[in-house]
Amino acid sequence: MAELTLEWAEEGRLNSASIRANQPSKHPGVFRIGRDGSRCDLVCVDQTVSGLHIEIFFSPENHQFYLRSLRESNPPIVDGKLLPVGEEPLNNGSHIQLGNIDFKVTAIAAGTQPVSGGLELPPPPPEPPPPPPVSPVKKALPWLGGVVLMIGLGWGGFWVYKWQAAAPIRNAIAEAEQALDQGASYHQQGNMVASQESYETCKTALTIEPTTTGMTPVLKSELTRLLKSCEDGHAAVLMKQANSLAEAGSWRGAIDMALQVPENTSSYSEAQNFFKQASQRMEELAQEQYRQGNYQQAVKIAEAIPETSPNAARVKQELSQWEQEWNRNENYLENARQALNREAWREAIAETERVALLGESPRQDSEYWKQKVQPIIDRANDQKREEERRIAEQQRQERLNAEAAEARRLAEAAKREAEAAKREAEAAKQEAQRQTNQPQPQPEPQPQPQPQPQPQPQPQPQPEQTNQPQPEQTNQPPATTGDVPPPPATPSAIPEQVEGPLLW
Repeated sequence: MAELTLEWAEEGRLNSASIRANQPSKHPGVFRIGRDGSRCDLVCVDQTVSGLHIEIFFSPENHQFYLRSLRESNPPIVDGKLLPVGEEPLNNGSHIQLGNIDFKVTAIAAGTQPVSGGLELPPPPPEPPPPPPVSPVKKALPWLGGVVLMIGLGWGGFWVYKWQAAAPIRNAIAEAEQALDQGASYHQQGNMVASQESYETCKTALTIEPTTTGMTPVLKSELTRLLKSCEDGHAAVLMKQANSLAEAGSWRGAIDMALQVPENTSSYSEAQNFFKQASQRMEELAQEQYRQGNYQQAVKIAEAIPETSPNAARVKQELSQWEQEWNRNENYLENARQALNREAWREAIAETERVALLGESPRQDSEYWKQKVQPIIDRANDQKREEERRIAEQQRQERLNAEAAEARRLAEAAKREAEAAKREAEAAKQEAQRQTNQPQPQPEPQPQPQPQPQPQPQPQPQPEQTNQPQPEQTNQPPATTGDVPPPPATPSAIPEQVEGPLLW
C-alpha cells in the first residue's frame, strides 16, 4: 500500500496526516488541501492558504506521489520551486509551502497493490459498443451492402471516438458550471474570498487549448461563454474587494485589486474610474500627512501611487517641492535652536515664523507643530518672561535706589535745617545771655509835635482856656549805681503814644 505522511505546524501545534493511494476522499482519486472544508480533505485555518490550494495523488504507473497546483494566483512552493500550474513529484523530505504553512513529507511507503474496499481511481472510458448486426442483403447487390456496412461502421466509430475524446472537455464544462454557481452564491452571501476562489476554479477548469482533441464548435462556444461569465464574476468580486479595502483605508491594496480587472469584462470601466479616484485620494492623503508633518509617511503614500495613474506626474513634482520645503524648515528650526542657546528669543520666534508646510504655517494641532515648533516657542517664551522679570526687577531696584537717594537727600536737608535751627537757637541763646549781661539802653523820649496856634477873634481877642492834660508819668526805676545792671525793659515801661495833639 502506497502511503505518504505529512507533518506541519499551525497555531503552535504540530500536526501530521497520512495520505494513502486509494483512501476515501471528497474528490475521487486525489487528496485536496485548503481552507474550504466542503471541498478539502485537509483543512487549514491560516488565511494565507487558499480555499482550494493543492491536491496530492498517487500514480500507479510511476509508483510515485505527485502534487498538483490548484491556485495559480497563490501558487505553492515545492522544494523551493514556485509551482503556479502543473504537477511536481514528491519525495521523502520534500517541503511544501502553502502561504505561511510549511508542510514536510516525513515518510513515503510505496506499494503496488490497491487496498480493497477503498475508492479506486476513475475507471477508464467504456469500450465502444459492438457494431449492430448486419442484416442479409440480396445476392444481387453484395458489394453495395458491404460498402454501406463499412461506411456505417466507420461513421459510428468516428462519433464514438469523438464522444470519448470530448469527455474531458465536457467534464471541465461541468466543473466550471458548478464553480460558477458557487462563486455567484458566495458573492451574494458576502464571502468574497470564497467567491473569488470559486471563479478562479472555474477559469482553471476552462483552461483548455482550442486544438484539444474532441473540441467542437458547440463545446468551444460553451467554453467561451462560461469563461466570460467566470471572468465577469471574478471582476465583480475584485471590485467588491477593492471597495472594501478603500473603506478600510488600504488604498494601494484597493488599486491593486482594481488593476486586476481584465479589460474584456463588464467591470473594466468601473475599475478604471475607481483607479483614477483612488489615485487622487492617495494624493490627498499624502498631502494631509505632509501637512501634519509626517514627511516620511507622506512620501511613502505618494510613491505608492502607480506610475500609470493620471496624477503620477503631478505627484512626482510635489515630492520634489516637499523635499525642498522640508529641508528649508529644518534649517529654520536649527537657526531657532541656536538663537535660543544665545538667549536671543526674538530671533528664535522669527525663525519659527518662517516655517511652512505646503506654503502655509503649520497647524498648531499637528504633530509637527507639537514636536518641532512648540518646544522652541515655549523656550523662547520662558526666556522672554525671564527677561521681563529681570527688567522689572532692575526697574524696581532703580526705583528703590531713587527713593532711597531722595530719602537720604531729604534726611540730609532736614539734618541741615535742624543743625541751622540749632545754631540759630544757640546764637539766640548767646545773644540773650549777652543782652542779659549788658545794661539795656533807655529809650529816648520821642519829641511831641507842637500845637499850632489858634486864630484869635479880632474884636476881642481873649486867650483860650483849655484843659491841658498832664503828661503821664512812667514808672521807671531809679538809676542805680554800681555793677548791677538795670532790669530789662518791660512793655509797661514803654510810653504809649496818645492820639491827637499833645499839650505840654
